[in-house]
Amino acid sequence: MGIKHTADLLDPLPELDSDRIVELNQDATEDNQSTKITVTALMSLLRKQDFKCALSGVKLTPSIMAADHIIPVSDGGEHVIGNVQLVTEQVNKAKGTMPNGVFVAMCQQVAKHNATAGTP
Repeated sequence: MGIKHTADLLDPLPELDSDRIVELNQDATEDNQSTKITVTALMSLLRKQDFKCALSGVKLTPSIMAADHIIPVSDGGEHVIGNVQLVTEQVNKAKGTMPNGVFVAMCQQVAKHNATAGTP
């Protein structure tokens, strides 16, 4: 599946809901914080996220799904299920090692700029 136009990437993305992101992150860090990352734990997390990307709300399928650290390991986050969220590969690549709040703020800034300036 290739993206031919920017609109192909943006059209399916719902508006970012920072309250929902905070809620998912709090749930993830409060529940099973020290549980190892296993297939069973990932499937449970996928169900908890309603089979949607934790950050964009896009429906997750095995071909586009990636595990992402909520608190990046480079910032002291642990490699445990309580510090993992499931996202699309595109979101994971764009987020890199940014914490969720920084990434969401950046996305909102980009969206706001493009809404007012127009995109080429």
